[in-house]
Amino acid sequence: MSDDPKTLVSTSWLEAHLNNPDLRVLDASWYLPTMGRNGAAEYNDSHIPGARFFDIDEISDHRSDLPHMAPPVEKFISRMRKMGVGDGHQVVVYDGAGLFSAARVWWRHATGTRRRRRPGIPRPARSALSRSPGTRAGPGRNS
Repeated sequence: MSDDPKTLVSTSWLEAHLNNPDLRVLDASWYLPTMGRNGAAEYNDSHIPGARFFDIDEISDHRSDLPHMAPPVEKFISRMRKMGVGDGHQVVVYDGAGLFSAARVWWRHATGTRRRRRPGIPRPARSALSRSPGTRAGPGRNS
């Protein structure tokens, strides 16, 4: 695999950069009920050193009747800040299935805080957590 730090990185790239103070690693493991696995339990048992757990169930829009809808911008920014992610950080997202739920978290982070503009609704101020060229998704921990 050829590493392109703007999109995907290999586990060897990640290992070589784990001590980078601007790198944030997120474990976004989440599984369908039929898979018989628990992302939070697996994170508590074992995770990449320094990784923070991105709880897809918690960091979602609980006002929606549909599961796992993208949360309001303010909630997303607040939770990312709590995990130590902010301006200038490079983000690697992984999951225990290889690339199952990590893609959803990467997409949400990569799209930043953009909202659809509707007539009569002012454009929101630019957030502290915006899309950055260093945003990345990484391979699963077993890759």
